[in-house]
Amino acid sequence: GPTYIKLGQVLSTRPDVLPRPYIDELVELQDDVPPAPYDEVESVIQGDIGHPDEVFETFERDALSGASLGQVHVAYYRGEKVAVKVRRPGVESLVRADLRVLNICLPVVRRVARALGEEAHADSLEGLAEDFERRIKEEMNYRRERSMLEEIRDNFEGDESVRIPRSYPEVSTERVLVLEYVRGVKINDVRRLERVGHDTERIAENLEKAYLKMTLVDGVFHGDPHPGNLAVNADGQIVIYDFGMSGRLSPSLQDTLVDFYLAASSRDADGVVDAMIGMGTLDRDID
Repeated sequence: GPTYIKLGQVLSTRPDVLPRPYIDELVELQDDVPPAPYDEVESVIQGDIGHPDEVFETFERDALSGASLGQVHVAYYRGEKVAVKVRRPGVESLVRADLRVLNICLPVVRRVARALGEEAHADSLEGLAEDFERRIKEEMNYRRERSMLEEIRDNFEGDESVRIPRSYPEVSTERVLVLEYVRGVKINDVRRLERVGHDTERIAENLEKAYLKMTLVDGVFHGDPHPGNLAVNADGQIVIYDFGMSGRLSPSLQDTLVDFYLAASSRDADGVVDAMIGMGTLDRDID
């Protein structure tokens, strides 16, 4: 179901929770999710903004991609190619039921991990259920996603190294999000990027700068930077997709993050630990 696909996607970025062979398998969920039947998708669009054939000049019945909570269809709107993100029909009740099961199962998994001597993995599982529940509920709200996308897009105004698709508010709702269609090569397809002439070292530096800007300067960030959500367009710009997982940092947390980066760059292990305790990612009595 959708919740477990999303949980797999989250865990695929958490080597502190799962061993490497599991991570390698779960990575497949990042952009290989079967879409829902078109009839069900059409009913969601019609209920929110009208029948797809009336709202859009053309609308592709086959999904461009499937995600855990929604899927994307290609369409033309007012002469422009767009990506139409639609929430999966009936996903809300499924997620509620799945979260109840997860809240029962995760404490059991933690106890098993501790019994097997995997203290580090058990500690990482602490709070995972609560964080995951908050995250998945935020991601189902496309109005929130559009608002965060536009704010982050404004923050990158004038930055030629980053491209964030614009949204179309007049045809976007809590369950439907219409975005500018921006083509790109997946950011981890290094051979293809080099083959078409991109400077991959510069791309890596630009990516690092973009996320440092979001976290340390702006305090509003894209929180789901796996390769399915990052690409490079023909102009060498980093394209960021899917702002369902995005968040804010308080000024005090930003200051602590600066301390963390300074300590890490100067190889100050005690400073790194102090910063991580300050961020709440380590207990104060950690060994």
